[in-house]
Amino acid sequence: MDCLSSHFGEVERRNSGSAVKFCDVAAGNADVYPRTSACSEWDVAAGDALVRAAGGSVTKFDGEPIKYNQRSSLLAESFIAGGDAGVDYAAIFNAPGFSDRG
Repeated sequence: MDCLSSHFGEVERRNSGSAVKFCDVAAGNADVYPRTSACSEWDVAAGDALVRAAGGSVTKFDGEPIKYNQRSSLLAESFIAGGDAGVDYAAIFNAPGFSDRG
């Protein structure tokens, strides 16, 4: 958590569904939502649209955009939803020594 707090200030883990977390990022109530466990692609696509419409970004952990309906699995890859499209969240989560992924 220290690595996250050095970038975002106070860190709080929230126990809620993906839809609520995407809404929190889009509304500015959360800075970032990293997801490392399985989630349905259609849930991510809806949240991606919402966050991007609010000025944020949703990418894979390598910083690349998520491509929907391209894989045989209906589960989405791990992703980072962030409230500011100008921030390179993937670089933060992939920085040497960063261990708070997820």
